[in-house]
Amino acid sequence: MRCIRRLSLLVLVVMVVTLCGCGRSVSSMRSSLGENIDNKNLNGALADSAALMKKDKAEFINAISSRDMNSLDSIFYFLMAKATFERNKNESLEWFFTAYLCGMYDAYRCEDKTARQGVLVIMSTIPEVVQYALDFSKKEPDKFSKIVSRSIHRADSYHLIGDPNWVCGHGIKSFNGQTPQLLPESDWEAIYADQREALVKSANVKEVQPQN
Repeated sequence: MRCIRRLSLLVLVVMVVTLCGCGRSVSSMRSSLGENIDNKNLNGALADSAALMKKDKAEFINAISSRDMNSLDSIFYFLMAKATFERNKNESLEWFFTAYLCGMYDAYRCEDKTARQGVLVIMSTIPEVVQYALDFSKKEPDKFSKIVSRSIHRADSYHLIGDPNWVCGHGIKSFNGQTPQLLPESDWEAIYADQREALVKSANVKEVQPQN
């Protein structure tokens, strides 16, 4: 799986566009909403989130925004990217790349390298956001770079808290009944720095900017 690490972000996005529809759906994953969102009891959270988003996206956005984002797994940032896409595509991209960086950080902390496919699976459930990111990066590279820089700034605040177990369960070992294991915590900061640097280079980010 080391080859995935070396792919540019845009190449990875193209891969996801072609993969849309494959793998486990978000609704089939374990996961609860509003006050019930809890990393310690994720069962039902994604299903509840999907149901509320379908019923009322604004209500879903308010429910998630009212929470301390540091208390939520990065998978919820992907859901925010989906929920905000229609009202503000650039806001959606900020959430998407925050989710991407935190998600890759989570995935690379899993001892089972095959778990990294989980990020691709989640990305494949939001093809409209992925396609827009690809198109926007070509049409407005400077604006695209600034959006990604704000996403990185946000991820810098969130990444220390996120629980990677949501993605570690995508590994082959988990499907074979083994309990997901994490790499030593002493490796985590280097893992994040590596994923951050890869995103900076791929998006041609010159300076990481805070959110407006």
